[in-house]
Amino acid sequence: MAKRKKAAVAAVAEQVEAAVEHLDGGKRRKRQLPIPGTETNEIREVNVAAELYVDARDARMVKTEAEVEARDALILAMKKHKLENYRDDDATPPLIVTLIAGEDKIKVTRATPDEESGE
Repeated sequence: MAKRKKAAVAAVAEQVEAAVEHLDGGKRRKRQLPIPGTETNEIREVNVAAELYVDARDARMVKTEAEVEARDALILAMKKHKLENYRDDDATPPLIVTLIAGEDKIKVTRATPDEESGE
């Protein structure tokens, strides 16, 4: 099941990349030419806006999936090392990671200038 899900995510990622390439190159996807006598009252501006929205939504969905996987990996790492709080002072500004007890939730923030100086 996991392999099938990863294959589906990879397929969507390829489709999104192809759509973004079309947008970046100023090209639109090929559309079927109208057949005489079957014209509809379409509004080109709405069609283009809808296509752009779908492309952006699909790109966001792929990124969301990657974010969820990264979050889960961070939760597992925190649990593996039996940590509830972690601070990475080598990052600029420092990262503060907090595992919420009893839940599979994590909070990651960057230290504010006040926190960096130790006040």
